Amino acid sequence: MTIPELAEHENLSQPHIAKLMTIMRQAGLVRSTRGHIGGYQLAKPSQEMVIGEILTVLGGRVYDETFCSKHAGLGDECVHLNMNCRLKPLWTQVQDAIDGVLNRITLDQVVRGTSDAGTIELSSLEHRNGSMNGCCKNGSTLEPASKS
Repeated sequence: MTIPELAEHENLSQPHIAKLMTIMRQAGLVRSTRGHIGGYQLAKPSQEMVIGEILTVLGGRVYDETFCSKHAGLGDECVHLNMNCRLKPLWTQVQDAIDGVLNRITLDQVVRGTSDAGTIELSSLEHRNGSMNGCCKNGSTLEPASKS
C-alpha cells in the first residue's frame, strides 16, 4: 500500500503515516518499494507479527526502567529514586499484564477481528524480581469484559 492509500484507509494525514512507516521500516516491520508501483508491505506474515512488538516500536511501553529518569517532575531525577519506591512494583506489574496480553495477539488476529486475548492468569505473570509482591497468590484471573 502507498502512503496516500494508508492515510485514506486510516483517516490520518499523509505526513503522519509517512512518519509511522519510516519508524516501522527502520525497525524491520515493513519493507518499502520505490517507483510507480511502489509502496509498503509487511516484512513477515501478519500471523507472525505480535502487536506488543509493533506498539513498542511505535510508541514505547507504558512503563520501563527509564520511566523515572524521563518523568522526574521539576527536579533532575525522580524523588522516588533515593527511597523505597512503592510505585515501581505497581507499574512493573501493570506493564507485565499489558505485555502478557499484547504479546499473545498477532496482527492477523486484529485484522480478522479475532484478537480476544481470553483469560489472563495473573499468577503466571512473573514480576521482574520473581514475585508478585503478595498480589493474587490465589491464582486470580482477569476475565475479558463481557460483550453486551
